[in-house]
Amino acid sequence: MSRVLVRADPQDRSRGSLTVRLGIPFFRLISQTGYRYYASDLVGLRGFLDRAAAFSGAFARPVNECTISGSVLAGLPTRVFEPDDAVAGRTVLYLHGGGFVMYPPRAYDAFLSRLAVRLRARIVMPDYRLAPENPFPAGIEDCFAAYRAVLTDGQDPAALIVAGESAGANATLVTLQRARAEALPMPAGAILLSGGFDFSWASPSVRTNARRDPAIGRRGLDFLTRWFTPDAAPTDPRISPVYGEFAGLPPLLFQTGSTEVLRDDSVRAAERALVAGVPARLEIYPYAPHAWHQLGTWLPETREALTRIADFVSSETGW
Repeated sequence: MSRVLVRADPQDRSRGSLTVRLGIPFFRLISQTGYRYYASDLVGLRGFLDRAAAFSGAFARPVNECTISGSVLAGLPTRVFEPDDAVAGRTVLYLHGGGFVMYPPRAYDAFLSRLAVRLRARIVMPDYRLAPENPFPAGIEDCFAAYRAVLTDGQDPAALIVAGESAGANATLVTLQRARAEALPMPAGAILLSGGFDFSWASPSVRTNARRDPAIGRRGLDFLTRWFTPDAAPTDPRISPVYGEFAGLPPLLFQTGSTEVLRDDSVRAAERALVAGVPARLEIYPYAPHAWHQLGTWLPETREALTRIADFVSSETGW
């Protein structure tokens, strides 16, 4: 597998679909309003995101062919997405985003229920501890514990995918690098969506897309820097896995939007994986906002991303 730059729109429009371009002002209004009014109020922003997730649920509903329930994994409350026609043994460990400081559970129902149905796989999403109430590395430790628990419970690594978006993509890469260092079995592959892999903010897109990114932008990065303050150097691989060791990792799929401030984190991580001999696929979706997968399949970009995720999983696992 080589590096591939992919357009999201089925008609290959270089500027993205008309739907996503019309939605950009709305995405910007919602996201930047939250960062503006709750810059010093993390609890307030968490509530704001919960309400936004409830509102978006009217446009992005979970599919009926998937049952959503609660469970426990590695001592963590865990949401389980079980499609009606799940194939026994197929599992996706999904690590949620939110900058390690937020987690609106309802924001994931539509996307993960569709992903579970598309892959015919059980998806488990643990509720890892959040900062600042639980300082770094609590959340990362929980993610690693969840991965180890899945394996300990008898999961065949060849039928396991690890995935996550935003901070969850970061946690996915950190977890796999640590698992490899501790000689744990690798999964069949990993899916990294809108990932942030460098807390030193060294990627060029942090500057070039600061005004173009409707979802995060400069305000979002400032907010995260205020509330997530790990006691580690910004280039420590435990928080910036782009500086970690890639050799021996499983095949990686990176999806990111062209105007994201974090876009080049995915570019750099994919390039480092390829140099290390790891099969990696990089897909850049024109104008797709940060973590657009959660916005619903009314976006052509979401439909295309789901299709390409399924293609990646099929090619790497035979599902």
